[in-house]
Amino acid sequence: MPIIIFAILLLYFLYDYRKGSILILLLTPFLSMVLIGGKSLSLFLGLIVLLKWMIASQRKWKVFSTSVFLCPVLVLGFSYLISNHFGRSPHLPSAITNTMQLFFVFVLIDYLGRFAYLKKYALKVVIVMAAVLSINGLIETLTHYNIILNLAITTGLYPSDTLIITEIRYGLKRAQSAFGMHTSWGGYAFIVCCFLLYLKKYCNITFKYANYLIILLGMNIFFTGARSAFLGFAVALLAFVDIKDLKSKKVWGLILLVIAISPLFIGYFGDIVSSFTDTEKVNGSNADMRQTQFDICFYYLSQSPWIGNGIAFTWEYVLPQNKDLLGAESLWIPVLIDQGILGAVAVSSMFVACMIYLIKHNAIRYTIVVLGFLVFNSMSSIPNISITDFVYYVILLCMFIPNK
Repeated sequence: MPIIIFAILLLYFLYDYRKGSILILLLTPFLSMVLIGGKSLSLFLGLIVLLKWMIASQRKWKVFSTSVFLCPVLVLGFSYLISNHFGRSPHLPSAITNTMQLFFVFVLIDYLGRFAYLKKYALKVVIVMAAVLSINGLIETLTHYNIILNLAITTGLYPSDTLIITEIRYGLKRAQSAFGMHTSWGGYAFIVCCFLLYLKKYCNITFKYANYLIILLGMNIFFTGARSAFLGFAVALLAFVDIKDLKSKKVWGLILLVIAISPLFIGYFGDIVSSFTDTEKVNGSNADMRQTQFDICFYYLSQSPWIGNGIAFTWEYVLPQNKDLLGAESLWIPVLIDQGILGAVAVSSMFVACMIYLIKHNAIRYTIVVLGFLVFNSMSSIPNISITDFVYYVILLCMFIPNK
């Protein structure tokens, strides 16, 4: 099955390399879970996309030199390569994949900036993927059966050891949709929900059943049962709060409805709120476990503080010897262990570049969403969702904002 998917995407790329490139980049979180010869499909297809752009684009040097992402990409790419070369754990495929993925940012900026039809195409792809995945997440939560994930494993598209979560939290089966982890689905739903909500509210860009899809994506964030996703999403929603909304009768009607029915659910949501302050109340990592994880992180960081111990050192060496590390449940734990202080500074600079890019494109409000995602990812790891995946949606969002 992976070979078939590779062939289909390659043929589509050969038919229309611009649309093919956009599709492959947007599918990256899923393609990274599909393996050929032990390597992710995103590595092979991504290399094709990047080489084609480098050869065919006449504007690549202008895109490089004028982009706010140039410095962060170079620093982060340098961090990957130097940590891989001098660290105790060389892992060249991961270093190449991670570095290559950074340069996709420029591919997206170039294609979307030059060809208006591509942003409409990208939006359609996002809507279709979001609809399919969120409906699957709803069915999964209600029936405790994940249609897409089971099909992907059965057909051999995903590895047979892909985790299917059966845990119940807050009375609901934790949703993971087409991902290997619930936090990954939470991260994807977070990104797309905020993206579509901003387009609808502030860019007047909507589509049939837009409200339903946005609400369903928000519900799926809740279905994941990830407290980090709840808190990050709560921060992100502040970007959409307007004082003028308080003058709307619909808003006041909704507020009154929530107040009226709150006694029915106060106990349920009270348990959710208390799980933040009393982390022993639910299954999963508690405060002591997180503290232990960071203690392990700082021990290995002290052995190579500036450039880290090498790409994938966390998963291949630290975790087998330190079971208490669990899933290294923060963006910063594997970054500090693998890439050291240089890596942490480089990753931070990518978030800063996102904010600068948004401000330059008259989307300062969306910087709060960036902060929300940072909170989410700082509290929990989001496998298969990287900072560059978030950046793709920031770039796509800005392409729909008219210049003032």
